[in-house]
Amino acid sequence: MHGNLPKLEVIPINKLILHEEADSRRIERLAKRIKKDGYFKNPIMAAKFSKNDSRFLVLDGVHRTKSLEASGCRDIVGQVVDYFDEEIKVYTWAHLLFGGNQKELLEKIRSIKGLKPVKSDKEKAERLLKRKVIAGYFIFKN
Repeated sequence: MHGNLPKLEVIPINKLILHEEADSRRIERLAKRIKKDGYFKNPIMAAKFSKNDSRFLVLDGVHRTKSLEASGCRDIVGQVVDYFDEEIKVYTWAHLLFGGNQKELLEKIRSIKGLKPVKSDKEKAERLLKRKVIAGYFIFKN
């Protein structure tokens, strides 16, 4: 990026990978608001999934993506950042999950083309994330 703002691109919705579940009530409310307003004013933020892949990972805007998809849109405007640029910094945040099934979660991750869960300790995972070798990590109770 080198001081430039992320570039805006029109991205086919079917080329987007969502990293979190969306709340159906929020999707419905947002879809109604977009339809009422007649325009979409807040682009999502996305990054190429990998250097040799045509897909994008949605970094911010899962509900906007799902709302436009539910409204029948084929494409979405996104701010595209170069995840591999050294000026892009990756920070973590924690979500605490209750009642989930570790085995099912790992199976879902394995089902996403290009993702492969690897066992590691937290310190190593944090170093790999900082170097952008991994996309994220989980800490399980066991």
